[in-house]
Amino acid sequence: MQFPERFANLPEYAFPRLRALLDGIAPGRVAPGAPPVLMSLGEPRHAQPPFLGEVLARHAAGYSVYPPNDGHPDLLAAIAGWLARRFGVTRAEEEIFPLNGTREGLFAACVALCPERKAGARPVVLIPNPFYQCYAV
Repeated sequence: MQFPERFANLPEYAFPRLRALLDGIAPGRVAPGAPPVLMSLGEPRHAQPPFLGEVLARHAAGYSVYPPNDGHPDLLAAIAGWLARRFGVTRAEEEIFPLNGTREGLFAACVALCPERKAGARPVVLIPNPFYQCYAV
């Protein structure tokens, strides 16, 4: 299988590169006796709530498809309620944009807010390094 040329020069995904860079390096400590500072991928470190297994099993069939892009009404209502309780902010559910992750949201915001042309030229967008691999494409 031949890949398009634009994919030939993509760098290795950021997280395997980070793992390779940190391989063999002991985690640093903030102070003597303090727990190590882990620079991992952010995997959950907390025990799951006892009810979670039963709820997941009950809805297992729903995990074979992606969720709707505009969010389930119950999720949107829950997010709106949380915003009101936490920040005192009232938002209509159609003003809430659920995401599959923060990187997806940052990328979507960049695409949405970047003009097609600025001062007669195509704008240049700077992205962080390491960055989400889809940005390079």
